[in-house]
This record gives sequence, C-alpha cells and structure tokens, in this order.
Amino acid sequence: MSQIYKPLELPPALPIESTFDCFVLSVGGVRMSSLVGQSPPFANADYLFPVDQVIVELKELTTDWPRLPEFQQRISNLWLRCLLAGRISDAHLEKKLPLPMDVHRDFMHLLRKPLKRILEKANKQIKETRHHLGFKDHQGVVMLVADGLLTVAPQYLIGLLAEILLHDYSGIDCLVILTVNEYVDIPGDDFARLLWVPTYADSAPEPLVGFIDNLGRQWFSRLQELSGPCDSVSEGPDRSFLEGAHYIDLKGTGPKGDGGN
Repeated sequence: MSQIYKPLELPPALPIESTFDCFVLSVGGVRMSSLVGQSPPFANADYLFPVDQVIVELKELTTDWPRLPEFQQRISNLWLRCLLAGRISDAHLEKKLPLPMDVHRDFMHLLRKPLKRILEKANKQIKETRHHLGFKDHQGVVMLVADGLLTVAPQYLIGLLAEILLHDYSGIDCLVILTVNEYVDIPGDDFARLLWVPTYADSAPEPLVGFIDNLGRQWFSRLQELSGPCDSVSEGPDRSFLEGAHYIDLKGTGPKGDGGN
C-alpha cells in the first residue's frame, strides 16, 4: 500500500541512518550489529525484525547521476543518436512534444547500472545474513531513501527499480522507495508530500505486505513525533497518484524530476 504524508511545515533535514536506527528500535527491530558485531566476516544487512522474521537493508540515493559530467555526455550522445535516427525532432528537444516512450526508456536505462549496483549489494547483504545466521525463512526488504536523485521523476525511478527487481536479486522480497528530506508535488494535490511506495517480488508472502503497510504507518507516526503534526496522511493500493509527480525544488537549484521530458 503506497502512503503519502504532508507535515504542517517543512522541518529541518533529518540524518537518515540515525533516524532509522531509533525508529527501528522503537517498533521492535534491532540493529544487526548487536547480533554480529561491527565487523563480521560477511556482508550483513542493517536491521532485523525477529518477531516478523524480516531482514532490512537501508540504502540512500544521494547522487543525482544525470547532473554528473559523464552522464551529461551520455545523455547528449543519446539525444544525437535519436535525432539522427529520426526517433525525435526539435519539437521534442524544445519540450513542445512529449518523448516517445521507447526513447524515454532508453534515457532511463542510462541509470540501470548505478541502480543495479545498489540493489546487487543489498541483495548480497540480505542473502549472506540469511546464510550466516540461519534465517532461511526470513524475508528480505530494502528501504531505499531517495535523498538526492531528484532530476528523475518518482514514477520513472520506481518503475525502473521495479523492472530491475523483477528480473534479478532473489534475496529481495520487497523494495520500499521513500523520501525523508525531499518532497514531492503530486498533480491535483495542494500539499508537498513524503513518499512510502513498496514494490514486491512475485514470491512475497501476504504477511510481508501487512508488515510493510503497518511499518509505513509507524514511520509516519514517528515523523510526526520528530517534526510535529501533519496536515494529511493518505494511503492506497496503487501508484497512479504518481503520474506527473515531481520533486519540489526547495533549494532553488533548478527544475526537478521532469524524467527527461
């Protein structure tokens, strides 16, 4: 169940790892380091929820890859190839026409490699934690905080990650994309929103879905404790509300999240 949250006013930025440490402990989880030590001889995940038999790895997306010089060059090269092949025109470059979906997918696939590296590492940490601690029946969850990759609209980032997860990484039963310090503007909605959007592997059991939904509610309750009461919390079974959504430019650094269009 996707959930969106709007605080009464924008709070100071929260430190991701320490905020999650406190949150996990407050809802019945433990840091994995309390079980395996600070430097175990294997790649361990971050948290364990022993009662629910869930292993959680926390990752942060802090790099806005499309703004990096090497990515800018790849983007320029792709624009040129598409122009020469007649797949797009000057009207597309000037944003008078939306990009064809096949061209849009080509641009999004430029991000596959760095995103796959993150999921590959998380998958390894979850699988090795299962193996070394004998947690063969535990479900693996990745919490991926979008806290910097802002030039890609949320729906496209989530779609690409879901596509990657669908074909790879058997250790990951659920991937939750969430925002903590970055806010999203949703068309037709007057509020700046924070996101909690899960994607499940086909093999994910129903109890895991209930666990993740409840964890999201507890997370937003925790945010209210840290930042004050909210104007609105909404949740629903689909992600259609993300159509046309984009990140809000709180720092005045330019337009965010047009997804290449």
